[in-house]
Amino acid sequence: MTRMRPFARLVMIAGLSQIAAATLWTATEIYVETQIFMPYGCDDSSVPTRPPCTGTRTGSPMLVTHTSLLPDITPISTTTAYSASWDLEVVKYYYLNDAYPTSDLETYVDPYGRPSPTWLLDVTFTAPTSCPTRFEYTTAVPLEYYAYVPSALTRLMSSKASVETHVVTHTREDYRYVGQTYSYYTTTSYATQTTLHVKPTDLPPLRRPQAEDLGYHEVNYNYIRHCFLPGEEDPRVRAANCPYTYAGKCSKTQPWLVALAVLLPTIFLVGFVENYFWFTRLMQGKGCFRCGTVAWCFLIYLFMVFLMTYEHKRSPEDQERLRLLWKGMPLGMRLKLWLKWGFRQKYPEHLLGSRRPVSTHEGMEMREGGNGGGGGGGAAGGGRARGGAGDLDGDMLLPAYHGPPSTIGDAHSMESGTTAAHQGPVLGNPNAVLGPVLGSGSVVIGPTMTSVHQTPASPRRQETDERTEDGVIRAV
Repeated sequence: MTRMRPFARLVMIAGLSQIAAATLWTATEIYVETQIFMPYGCDDSSVPTRPPCTGTRTGSPMLVTHTSLLPDITPISTTTAYSASWDLEVVKYYYLNDAYPTSDLETYVDPYGRPSPTWLLDVTFTAPTSCPTRFEYTTAVPLEYYAYVPSALTRLMSSKASVETHVVTHTREDYRYVGQTYSYYTTTSYATQTTLHVKPTDLPPLRRPQAEDLGYHEVNYNYIRHCFLPGEEDPRVRAANCPYTYAGKCSKTQPWLVALAVLLPTIFLVGFVENYFWFTRLMQGKGCFRCGTVAWCFLIYLFMVFLMTYEHKRSPEDQERLRLLWKGMPLGMRLKLWLKWGFRQKYPEHLLGSRRPVSTHEGMEMREGGNGGGGGGGAAGGGRARGGAGDLDGDMLLPAYHGPPSTIGDAHSMESGTTAAHQGPVLGNPNAVLGPVLGSGSVVIGPTMTSVHQTPASPRRQETDERTEDGVIRAV
């Protein structure tokens, strides 16, 4: 068993090494050594104006434009370089200067003449779930954002990239010495700029940008995570300057204040409509509220509770009569009466008569109840025999009113005088007529009838003198 443990460790290490090796990308580069003749500027072509070359030295190797190895020639050296930034392993082969033709060698790159290619990584950012509406935004991130792109990686990804090209113009100013003065001149060069777009999956496995890396990218950190796109207004600034929007306009007023500003005046105006509605019911003898409305109770509840009163409905006959009179009035007269009496607690008796007329049958029942109470009191305690009947003398109930006179010219002959109704009765009061002397809007109340001339228009009864004799109530 002890011998198996080292073997298991070796197997594990080998497996991890294979996994690690599988994640690496391997690139090949071929270089050719160059020779520089000495001294500098010499010419071995026997040019008389230049000194002859006396020696050589090894210069910087030049890169071969392809990666095809020569099977018949052995490289003079081989090196392996590892790019930790890209998880890339680069194997470099070095050959003598005459191994490859000059046409296969990469020429010197003039930074003003042929710019190096630009690599862009197409990245899609997704808005977080906290945003009101989730969205995606695709942008191009330079690969140099992560690390310098080596030439070996360029060759590997060129076949996977989408290429864009455009012409770049470069202008350079220089001067030369001619005679005794300097002469300035301008050199213009044109080059083709190549831009290559790759996807995250086109990169080496360990270099593919993770969500954490993209989370700290400028576009995502400053825009996407805050739920807006580049070029749009920052919602944080908009929320501070314009927390609410009404009718497409910004406002800092809270919604409940706007609701109150709209609701309270609306309720107040509706109260006038409701008040006119109750007044029309009052003038037609129906049940109604006085001096207030239900709508206004929402505004000043405690105040309106002590002001509002309720008028009970009149008899069906009075309602029909008052309804016809109300319908016959012009609108101007209706509004004038409403503005005068619609907001007062005082009852317009000169227009409608007593508040609630009582029928003859109800009045007789009240009298009989009063007499019975008085008799009982006299028999038991020797008290006053008039009892309840005496209580009715001060507030005698009117008999049922059977409508206004049939003609305007009718008059009531009374003992104390005669009152002529030249303008007709005033709505529901049988004793009120419009007087010709005081004007069309004046009201004259007729005098009280005596017991001899009792009519529906003057319901006062004859005063009685009651005596008790032998327990019997007599009227004298």
